[in-house]
Amino acid sequence: MLEVLLYDGSYPGFLSACLNALRRGDEEVEIRQGEEGQLVLGGYYLVEAGPDDAAKMRSWIAEQMGRKAERWAELAFRSEFQDREEALLAFFRLGLKEGRRWDRQPLPPEVERVARMARFTWREYHRWKGITRFSRPVEGGRYLAEVEPSADIIELLAAHFRKRMPTLSWEIRDLKRAKRAVHRASYHLLEETTERFLPERDRAFSLWKVYYTSIYLPERLNPRLKRSHLPARYWKFVPEYVESATKGPVVDRLDFDSGLNIETKIQI
Repeated sequence: MLEVLLYDGSYPGFLSACLNALRRGDEEVEIRQGEEGQLVLGGYYLVEAGPDDAAKMRSWIAEQMGRKAERWAELAFRSEFQDREEALLAFFRLGLKEGRRWDRQPLPPEVERVARMARFTWREYHRWKGITRFSRPVEGGRYLAEVEPSADIIELLAAHFRKRMPTLSWEIRDLKRAKRAVHRASYHLLEETTERFLPERDRAFSLWKVYYTSIYLPERLNPRLKRSHLPARYWKFVPEYVESATKGPVVDRLDFDSGLNIETKIQI
């Protein structure tokens, strides 16, 4: 009978479920997030995200398959692909048989799937490292950055900027997942909240858009080239990309407390 292991959606919870599945040997087991597994015929069991089990699974991956497999596994999980649990469990079962020879050439299908997910997360992480913009201080004097990545990379971004700006207080908000990472000069905190963040733009951000709009040359506009450099879904987070992602005339009206009122027509 098919057994379904339910976990809480976190990476430690998933590792705990994987350890439980590997201990069951060759039994037919699936790992599902949250309550969706209850729709599957067969038994289901809720696996608690125990820190000890997650640590044991991490150690097992590092010792049995190597540090490279450990990095790939976390990146693949953060991709949020629909079949990530199935792919990673098959990856770990391969490591149980092959050990550190799992990355032999040609790559086995189980490795190809995980590699594809890991590459997706890694590209998204590097892209947001370059386009994340911090602006005005918010409550507590923290600088604010808003992101909307396709993968769950806020912890990776926070680790990067903690090294880049250790003496500043800042906050990164993930608009898609309602999560935020807060750094208060000397320590780092990742928070999950039910509050649905909305994109906020301050006066400085709008002034930068006015500046870039005033210096751009319409005859040099090349939408296809722009999209090849940075897909349109990222443009609202980067003031350099003043054009709209939609075709046709667009009007940006910027009203400030100073009374400044500027209308800019942009054609794509």
